[in-house]
Formats: sequence, structure tokens, C-alpha cells
Amino acid sequence: MNTLSLSRLNEFIRRAVTANFLEAVWITAEVIQAKLNRGHYYIDLVEKNNDEIIAQSSAVIWKSDLITIQRYNPANLELILKEGNEIRVQVLVDYNIRYGLKLIIQNIDSSYTLGKIAQNRIEIIQRLQEEKLWQRNKLQKLPSVIKKIAVISSLSSAGKKDFEDELLNNEWQYQFSVVYYQASMQGENSEKEIAKAFEEIDKSLNTFDLICIIRGGGSKLDLLNFDSYLIAKYISVSTLPVITGIGHLIDESIADLSAFQSLKTPTATANFILQHNIKFEIQIDSLLQKLNNSLRYFIQTEKNYLEQLNLSLIQRKEIQLLQKEKEITKSENLIKNLAKAQIQKSEIRLLAFEKINYSLDPTIALQNGFVLIEQAGLRIKRKNQLNLSEGIGILFQDGKVEITK
Repeated sequence: MNTLSLSRLNEFIRRAVTANFLEAVWITAEVIQAKLNRGHYYIDLVEKNNDEIIAQSSAVIWKSDLITIQRYNPANLELILKEGNEIRVQVLVDYNIRYGLKLIIQNIDSSYTLGKIAQNRIEIIQRLQEEKLWQRNKLQKLPSVIKKIAVISSLSSAGKKDFEDELLNNEWQYQFSVVYYQASMQGENSEKEIAKAFEEIDKSLNTFDLICIIRGGGSKLDLLNFDSYLIAKYISVSTLPVITGIGHLIDESIADLSAFQSLKTPTATANFILQHNIKFEIQIDSLLQKLNNSLRYFIQTEKNYLEQLNLSLIQRKEIQLLQKEKEITKSENLIKNLAKAQIQKSEIRLLAFEKINYSLDPTIALQNGFVLIEQAGLRIKRKNQLNLSEGIGILFQDGKVEITK
């Protein structure tokens, strides 16, 4: 049996490859790594079956081809060549006896990958809907005042500083308790680290009012990390409202759609919290003003009532005084009338007495021709009173006559 050198064997392989792949072919594969170096893209491609790699190869986009592909391809290649994406590319199969097999990418079907990305989003949303988790966090309620906040973010990011500057140095001097949970906001570890942060918050002894997920800047490509079933699930099952500040001006990730509220930046997230507390303060001020107005109205109403009552009492008193005066006047008149009647009655009686007295006056009887008989100093009214053996005196109008025995 003949023995071949490695170079000779590789030469045979190169000829076989060259003979069978004269033209570029279209293939589909998953990107597991993509790096840009000196204008060239170096990519590792795999094919999986139930998450098991069944084929793997290296690919490259040379700088000259990259310029052409970018010129005629409207999609962002960084977005297309993201790790985990399935791509459809046109490749030349090249075999070098020293470096082995390499696929030289000459064209990219961006619509295929974008369609896969969109389809993946749809499948994640459908799965969340089937599990009754879709947008469940939107049913949570914010407390009247937000004080304690759990923040999931990269502790070294500029977004964390922007969030702190806006929230903690606010002009209204609101005070907050903020606890940070480290998680990468980009790269293949972001999904697991964000999920772990949710678990730590759930186990924490702190009682939070809400959870914020923030990242400072980053490319549109990084936003795809948040099109994650796992992150969306943790947001959905959270018993606290979750606010995201991870997006771009027009893009929304599944995490954004799942959250209680999605905002574009960490600064906007902090401002949302401040505005929520400001709204509560305004409501309290409004209630206090209404209460103050109600108290003023009540006091004025009671004052008016007391004044009316006092006036009514005065009027009643005056009426009662008038009534009493009338009663007194009536009583006085009655007494006067009674006294007058009594006086008249007494006058009549006096007149009667006078007549009787007049009729009994001896002088009157003497004037009328009558005489009075006296004996021993006594006036004789009856004959049996007269002692004929003694002297008597006869009294006339014009004098007295003594008759002796």
C-alpha cells in the first residue's frame, strides 16, 4: 500500500473540491461567532439538530467582497451576522492544503435572516401567549409613591450614571433607595445574567416598588439580546412592575413589549419615576386644596348659620318681649279694670253706708221734728227703759229741756 504525505493528500482533496464546486453555492447555517478584523469578517458556521452540532465550518468575507456586499445589501450586516442568527449566504468552497477548508462568502440574503429574526419573535410571542404570560406584567400596579427600586444593569455602563444623575439629583429633592444587580446588557451571557438578577431580586429581603432594566447606549444589534423568551418570561411572572430603558427611538424588543412600561433611555426611565411621584404630589396638593376649600366653606356656612341663629334668637327674644309686654299691659289693664270696678263697687257701698248713716244721724231726725229722750246719761230708745221716777232730758233741734220729777 502506497503511503501519501499530508500535503499530497490535501492536494488530492483540493482537486476534488475544486472539480466539484466550480461555482458558488447557496447554503444556510447558524452563526456561532463573527469577528471583524482589518476589514475582513471571520465567521464560524454550524448546523444543528436539536441543539446538537452536526456540521461546522469556517467562513470569511474578504474586505473587497464586504464592500460590494454592503453596497448592494440594505440591511445592517452586523445585525445579520449576529451570533445565533441563521443566515443564507452564497459561498465559494475553497480548500487550502495548509489551512484546510474555508467558505468564502460572496453574497448574503439578508431578507432570509431578517425573516428568521421576525419569525423567531413571532414564535416567542406565541409561546408566551400560549403559556398565558404575554404582557402579564402590564397588569401590575405602581404604588402611589415610588421609593425603593431594584435596577438590573451593567454597573460600569454610562446608562447607570445617567439614571443616577437624573433620579437622585432631582430638583424636587425626592429621596430613593436604589439597589443594583449586575448583568451584562450585551453578548451571549446577557440573557442568563438578567434571569439570575431577577432570581436574586425575588430572594432579596428588600421590599421593592418596581424593577428597572437599563442599558446605556449600544447598537441596534445588541437590542436583539432582549428578543428573548427567558427574559420575557421573568418579566411576565414578576410580581413587581418592570420598566425597561434599553431601546432605540423606533425599535421595541420583546422585553419592552412584555414590561409594564418601556422607555427609550435610562434618563427617560428615571424621569418616568420622578413624574409619577410628582403626579402624586400634585394630587395630594389638589386634595389638600379641596379639603381647605371645603373647610372654609363649612366654617363660613356654620358661621352664617350661627349668625342666622343668633338673629333668629334676637328676633324671638324681641317677639317674646313684645308678647310679654302685651301680656303685662293686658294684665295691667285687667288689674286697673278690676280695681276700677272694685272702687266703683266700694263707692256704691259707701254711698249706701252714707245713706244709712245719714238716715241714722240724730241731728237729721231732730231737724225733721223728732226729739231724743235721755235719762241718767243714756239715750232712751224703748219705753221699758224709761224710769218715770227719775228726771228725763228732752233734746230738740234747738236745745235741751230737763224735766224733773
